[in-house]
Amino acid sequence: MGARRVRNPARVRAIMFEARRQTDADNDPELHDLRKSYGLGPRGIGSGRRVKYYSQDEMGLKIRRPTDPPNADVGRLYARIERGRFAPDEDRLRRIAEGLRMGDQQWRALWAAMYGGAGEPASLRPDTGLHIPGIWKEVVRSSSMAAYVSNRCWEVVYCNSVAEDLFGAMPANMMRWMLGLPPEERSRALTLQRERDWVGPALAQLSRSLDAYPHDRTLRQLAAEVENHPELGPLYRGYLDPYVHPDNTHRLMVHARTGVVGVMRAGAAQPLGSQGARALFISWTPLSRMRQLPAPDRPR
Repeated sequence: MGARRVRNPARVRAIMFEARRQTDADNDPELHDLRKSYGLGPRGIGSGRRVKYYSQDEMGLKIRRPTDPPNADVGRLYARIERGRFAPDEDRLRRIAEGLRMGDQQWRALWAAMYGGAGEPASLRPDTGLHIPGIWKEVVRSSSMAAYVSNRCWEVVYCNSVAEDLFGAMPANMMRWMLGLPPEERSRALTLQRERDWVGPALAQLSRSLDAYPHDRTLRQLAAEVENHPELGPLYRGYLDPYVHPDNTHRLMVHARTGVVGVMRAGAAQPLGSQGARALFISWTPLSRMRQLPAPDRPR
């Protein structure tokens, strides 16, 4: 993402200054080493007002990149960014957020104020989306619909008994189930119109997740198995629709416990503190009770 106009300069100023004001520069050993490496003395020596938090020049030291010219005034650059006068590339903005020790919520707010538009940035935390707050266990189990929550690599964390009935022994990993990868080959008999409604969307989701979390070992293992699969590999390497989420999709699915064919409709949500995780609430209706089969939704 190249430099562009700042979407909301006032909001950028407020977020960045408040985050910088909360820092504790005196107790940052990395900053001490940075100052020393650039020939600067310890904090508090010299003229000027002394504050506990990072100065703009000190933030310049923390966000300097190896590719920056030795004589680049990165402190001045940081000041322009904090004042909302310049929109850096996303890598530089991420360095700023990490240097200011922002949480993910604050980071997303800064990203939106800086760039605007749709979407959101990848989390600052490498383990985001792996751990789901316990309140979601209560949410899922209190639902009268089939419901489950999976983490960013589709490992099922919470589910209810209605989902257990629908899927027949809840799969440990929903991506494996949707694709029919071992040990979930049984799903091939339960998912109808597989390539269009199940496999294609699932492969697109896998691809997008791997782009977002390229170092996730579970996702990499799934992708490797898909690449080597005689049916799935060619589909994965071909064109994949830009699939974002399965909200309000309609799919034919055999109820695992009863063996009856029905229409599954899904409502999807994301636990806000667990980027990449998702909660699914599923309505399943026997096909015999449907007056007409819903037109297939284009995944959005």
